[in-house]
Amino acid sequence: MKPAVIGIAQQLAAQLLRHPTTALERQLGHISEIAALLPTDVGTPLARLAAHLRGTGPDAAVEEYTTIFEPGGALLLLSHPDDLAFTLAYQQAGFRLAETERADFLPAVLEFAAARVAADDFRGQELLCGYRPAIDAIADRLAERDSPYLLAMDAIGATLPLLHPAA
Repeated sequence: MKPAVIGIAQQLAAQLLRHPTTALERQLGHISEIAALLPTDVGTPLARLAAHLRGTGPDAAVEEYTTIFEPGGALLLLSHPDDLAFTLAYQQAGFRLAETERADFLPAVLEFAAARVAADDFRGQELLCGYRPAIDAIADRLAERDSPYLLAMDAIGATLPLLHPAA
């Protein structure tokens, strides 16, 4: 997969995995249009999640997100805030994290990775690959809950190399 495609898919996934806002609600149509231009393994799940969120409506989307993600920080890659690897990578690349976000918040890591891969800097991809087991664990929890947010995780997984490729 080309780095530009990886970056676009990861940026769209980051947007869809953030707390729903009116700004996101306004962007869902554009997200669907962009996702439709991507290879099906990344574009289709992103377009389906955007369609789900659009069909759910803003209030129900917030309630669904809160129920799924906010108890226990379900989108954090670490179980504790020892995020030195993330912080150092961000500082070295000049990436500014929102003051209210932890450095291991998956949408922030995705945004960093997407921005850097567009500049042929693969530090963000290396972070994602290094924390692939945590990403897979998030996907497993979402699958257990039959969450539509698993669609974003499917797209993210398609942008990353397999941990154990078939022999």
